[in-house]
Amino acid sequence: MKRLLYGHDKEVAAWVAERLPHVDDFGPCAAIGVVEDDELIGGIVYHDYLPTFATMQASIATTTPRWVSRGILYGILAYPFVQLRLRRLTALTGHRNGRAIRFLTGIGFKREGTMRAAFGDQHAAVFGLLRQDVPRWIGLDLKKVA
Repeated sequence: MKRLLYGHDKEVAAWVAERLPHVDDFGPCAAIGVVEDDELIGGIVYHDYLPTFATMQASIATTTPRWVSRGILYGILAYPFVQLRLRRLTALTGHRNGRAIRFLTGIGFKREGTMRAAFGDQHAAVFGLLRQDVPRWIGLDLKKVA
């Protein structure tokens, strides 16, 4: 059974950074891990937090496409949208990373543009998830959280 891992920000952030070739260090961040059979199989790092604008960036790495469930999504989106009351979550991925693009669009992110040569020779696709675009099927009732 998969479960969320809280309170290990540094370890999860380092694990995610090792798997993303364009990341050296996230700097100040928070992170949530996804564990199955006592093994870390996924992680999401929240970084570049701008409280004045209620925005931040998220970076995700996984070892399997089966890392996520509705309950896991609920947990990883509750932190930015319920606890921090964000208006916007941003994600970047390689412009040819079909699996990541399908995942992001499947949970409500909208493709907003391309950053040319942002990851060395590769372009970055820019995605944004606004508070009002979080799908209802995830189970977060953001209207109750002003």
